Amino acid sequence: MRQSNEDRQRFEELKGIRAIDGLSETELAELNQLARQLPDADPDDFERVAAAIEQIWSGEPTESMPDPVRNKLEEQAANFVLANVASEKVHTPQVPEVSNRNSNAIPWLAAAASLMLAFFAWYEPQSPTAKTAAEMRNELLTSASDIIRVDWTPTNASAVETTPGKSANGDVVWSPTLQKGFMRFRSLAVNDPTKEQYQLWIFDKNQSEATPIDGGVFDITESDAVVPIDAKLRVNEAYLFAVTIEKPGGVVVSSRERLPLLATVN
Repeated sequence: MRQSNEDRQRFEELKGIRAIDGLSETELAELNQLARQLPDADPDDFERVAAAIEQIWSGEPTESMPDPVRNKLEEQAANFVLANVASEKVHTPQVPEVSNRNSNAIPWLAAAASLMLAFFAWYEPQSPTAKTAAEMRNELLTSASDIIRVDWTPTNASAVETTPGKSANGDVVWSPTLQKGFMRFRSLAVNDPTKEQYQLWIFDKNQSEATPIDGGVFDITESDAVVPIDAKLRVNEAYLFAVTIEKPGGVVVSSRERLPLLATVN
């Protein structure tokens, strides 16, 4: 029986060959036998990494590997090769099924696999860049055929709720079919969400005027903003949109004391 270090070398060799060329039935049986003998042996790690790398590379690359990372991985792989070459025995066990394979490839196969493992540990697939509310609004305008679009009208209360020296304006777009819409604001005052927040109310012909549909609580962080509508109920026939200023988190029923903007559907 081979010594444990020879078993380990043979085990790594067979894993590398399987990931690149595949194994015969005899070689596969030998690999499985070695896996049972060696502590913490994982006969499938090279193949899992290879499959993961193939999946990553099958798509469009989103980011190139930084040079410092690449240089470090190449250095580690070179050191790995040198260490394995130095530890190789003069006598290499003969295996009939692989007699035509170059035994000098063993450290290189292991180095390639270690490089793949290091790369996979570094690489994280990049999430698609999230679309902005303005981009989603534009998509809605081009995709929906039943868009309701109305302009905001400032009220008397808006004088103290807008950017100094400017009048708040903007518009509302809403698709009844998609139940989706956006509010666009210009010069509406930035709010402190720890003290107060804006809240949208949607008045529907099928809903009592005393209890309009809550369209969501939102904040304004800059003078020009696009905000998605978050209707809590289905909107069937909207005839009025209203923005109020409420306590943080919003309210169930608004007193409408601070109502800076209205948008009436014709």
